[in-house]
Amino acid sequence: SPAGQNLINALAGPQVPGFWIANSSGGILSINQGASSTSTITVTYADGFTGSVNLAVTSALPSGVTASWSANPTTTSSELTLTASSAATPGKSTVTITGTSGARTATTTVTLTVVEAPTSSTTLAVTAGGVAVTSVAAGTVVTLTAAVNAGLTAVTPGLVKFCDATAAHCEDIHLLGTAQLTSVGTAVLKFVAGIGSH
Repeated sequence: SPAGQNLINALAGPQVPGFWIANSSGGILSINQGASSTSTITVTYADGFTGSVNLAVTSALPSGVTASWSANPTTTSSELTLTASSAATPGKSTVTITGTSGARTATTTVTLTVVEAPTSSTTLAVTAGGVAVTSVAAGTVVTLTAAVNAGLTAVTPGLVKFCDATAAHCEDIHLLGTAQLTSVGTAVLKFVAGIGSH
């Protein structure tokens, strides 16, 4: 069949001086919003062909996704980096990569999935002596426990800043302290309450 012959031709590569290209991602690539992912595009020559190959993404990328190359043109391979902004459109699309050298061209495709970033949330527990409180006397030891999640997953790396609730900016005298997030996604800070609101 024509489709079968096309597959044979693609697997066999060019039968005259020329080249073909392939991607290292197995034809599948996934990117989270606000992140990037890479695929190495390899150029293979046949029958003595030696020209350099210009690589380009020749299909429309999803809104908010950009492409860049580590080397272009190339005679061996180049790393394609696809970067999704935090507002990139989620979903699947087919990305076509075309190599061109003179009148010769070759293509490879990647199915790209842009994954919507999970919404992060932070909850704060305020306790004194193990009991939840909303106000305490000056001099009381207060424990602040922040729990940070991205969707249903606890966020484990990072630093949490604890600040006066009335402060416009979390810095200088308004910063109560900082604490590292633990393996369960919580950060704990203890301080002695002074006079006034915090």
